[in-house]
Amino acid sequence: MVEVESFIYRQLESSPLFYTNFSNMRQSALRTVQFDGFSYTLQMNPARIQSATADISKKPDTSRCFLCRANLIQGQIPYEYNDDFFIAVNPFPIGENHLTIISQRHQDQGIMNIVDKFVTMADDMPGYVVFYNGPKCGASAPFHLHLQACKAVSLPVFAQIETLKRLYAVDCAEFSDTNVYKIDDTTRRFIVVQTMNRSQLQYHIEKLLREINMIYQTAEPEVNVGILFDDGYYTATIFPRDKHRPEEFFRTGADRIVCSPGYADLAGMIPVSVRENFYSITDNDIRSIMRQVCISSENFDALHISL
Repeated sequence: MVEVESFIYRQLESSPLFYTNFSNMRQSALRTVQFDGFSYTLQMNPARIQSATADISKKPDTSRCFLCRANLIQGQIPYEYNDDFFIAVNPFPIGENHLTIISQRHQDQGIMNIVDKFVTMADDMPGYVVFYNGPKCGASAPFHLHLQACKAVSLPVFAQIETLKRLYAVDCAEFSDTNVYKIDDTTRRFIVVQTMNRSQLQYHIEKLLREINMIYQTAEPEVNVGILFDDGYYTATIFPRDKHRPEEFFRTGADRIVCSPGYADLAGMIPVSVRENFYSITDNDIRSIMRQVCISSENFDALHISL
């Protein structure tokens, strides 16, 4: 079990930078955009501009990688999690108790070989969503393997799962102790896996990742995945991706929306780094952005959730 609360407290007490950034996040302006049966929360967060505009084509060596232990920002405290990963408080948080779970070794972002470790992380942080951003799916540092975590209350989709299943499930596969749903809510197309069985969770996530690879003919799936373990029950959300950034990102002038959607955005918490965007984004903008970056309807139809 990871003692998150005490770790966060130590980090904020020891560093003015972390204390200030967490205080700013907790006091940031929020704006809710409603749809039928669900909503997104816009969060004014100028500190996320570097992440939203990161040039992921550049691949630094270990001497310049900000996730390598030797290059952590001044005052950042590493939490020795296990032989494979250490944990650090995220210096630019988007949610309550936002953590980064960092590979001890400098290696590229990839999920196929770490699903068992991913599930263990969720086990060790009940009440937290542990999430992964693929290399072209919002990860601002795809050159160094890492995951993230924050309290589930920070991500609206988890409070809306039952409504989304009832209103927008287009397919459901029911097994003895596991249910898998395909959701198309007019903005996102994604998969929900719910179970009390740890091994079944791992099996279904790995199976779905292989299915996504077959559809897109890739070795490493472009996905955003989050796992919540709470009260003995697992809920996983899997967002297969078509694109890294929507056309709105590449516009100029007042029509530009600076966004590189990652897991948090798809889970309903959209950090907005440009003040004008915070006030101007509409439900149609969100629908357009999410439809572009999420899996297409044709590919979603081809994604099998049964055994």
